[in-house]
Amino acid sequence: AWTGDELDVDLVVRALEHVHTSEGHGGAVLVFLTGWDEITKVLDAARASPVLRSCQLLPLHGSLPSAQQQQIFRRPPPG
Repeated sequence: AWTGDELDVDLVVRALEHVHTSEGHGGAVLVFLTGWDEITKVLDAARASPVLRSCQLLPLHGSLPSAQQQQIFRRPPPG
């Protein structure tokens, strides 16, 4: 049972995989997490997922340089 103390990284990745496979490939998903540690854990796990291999996965956090943060506003290539 979830206590609220720890993020279930696998659950987040499985949710992303479900959205990706059931909703198609033409949209975007924004995942809100509480800090950089959780962002990197989910990002690493999602990048390791064969289902999400074709997805563009971008982190966003206030500690990232502005140029890197701006990447989320660029339209990804088709596919």
